[in-house]
Amino acid sequence: MKVFCCFGILLLAACGGSTPDAREPTSEPRHAEGPPENPPFEVPSGESLPHELLAQHVWRSEPGCTQGPVDLRFHPVGADRSERMDVIMCVPRGYLSGRYHTEIGDRVLHEADFGSYEDNTGCRATEVERARVASGEHVQDDGHGSDVPGGAAHGAPVEDSAAPPLVSLSDEEVDRCPPGAMLTVENHGWQQVSGGAPLNPADEIHVRIWFPQPVDLTGALFIVRQVGLLPSVTAEQWAAYRARANAEFERYRASADYRPFEEVQAPRAAAPASPPPPARRESRSPRPSDHAEWIPGYWHWNAETWAWLTGFWRVPEADVEAELTVRAPQLPPPSRAEQRPPQPDARAVWTEGHWLWDGRAFVWVTGGWRMPPRAGATWRAADWRRRGAIYLFVPGAWTVRVRP
Repeated sequence: MKVFCCFGILLLAACGGSTPDAREPTSEPRHAEGPPENPPFEVPSGESLPHELLAQHVWRSEPGCTQGPVDLRFHPVGADRSERMDVIMCVPRGYLSGRYHTEIGDRVLHEADFGSYEDNTGCRATEVERARVASGEHVQDDGHGSDVPGGAAHGAPVEDSAAPPLVSLSDEEVDRCPPGAMLTVENHGWQQVSGGAPLNPADEIHVRIWFPQPVDLTGALFIVRQVGLLPSVTAEQWAAYRARANAEFERYRASADYRPFEEVQAPRAAAPASPPPPARRESRSPRPSDHAEWIPGYWHWNAETWAWLTGFWRVPEADVEAELTVRAPQLPPPSRAEQRPPQPDARAVWTEGHWLWDGRAFVWVTGGWRMPPRAGATWRAADWRRRGAIYLFVPGAWTVRVRP
């Protein structure tokens, strides 16, 4: 029978019990300059035992916006007496936060949040895209962003798409991660007690990572480091170390800082506990301005369920002011009547579809549900304005009125 005890990077938790499921929380995930070089197994007193890196796996995600899930699969190394895995992300596009779920074989090990803050927001609307307010007058935003992006896409989404694939890389790729871009997602360890056996290398460890908000994983690496105790550690040294670790953990469990494992696993307040459905495929409408950027649709959590919000073109304000939007030789046909899908959120506003010139003919861009930038904002539909012998496209906009 296998008997293990788990521990975190900063605190050894002497869990006891007869199965690997008897455990205590690991340390809080944190940002670091990079994966440490063979970090020792530590106890709060600072004493440690030597160990070695036994295996390392590196994957790269396909570039672009995603909510995941990202699935990492590997096997235990079967180290004698003590084994640990560290799951690390290299995120050069900015810090992010998410949630992970870890299993070994058919046993759930961990399910918890990671990341304390984030600035990886390129896949979401920015502050510039929110309606700006001037006292006592109507003001208009460029209309292509909000707190939760939605908008129109050419052709309704009709099918789901797979999660981004991973590409296996060599260990040398880790050295290319910029300093300060490392984020610890998960760390978990096992220790043999009561004559237990090592982990079975035939079992599979599965770590699933996902994100409540879309993130840009361009250039992101996923790194798994597996370390084990050096064979040179004697039985007497190991027994003394285990005794110190057990005593240290009992003091921790009696302290005010102790948090039950169930509390650590619970999702953040108002956060979903499971990943969103697979992202839907969307066909893009023609680019509405010279420097417009496509922001893919994504799943929005409305406190009860996941709801799909369609993608949109991010049109720079400078393009609108400089009249760098699409031009057509004639006015478009009359607007089409559209059948609205169910409202994804009580706050969502329906934004009408419109015609857009693709360089050869007018194409219809379907309407969509969008989240207003603030309460009381109203949507002004897209329009066309005459400029001499041509017609200039004017993107839709949020209009906000502030009473003095």
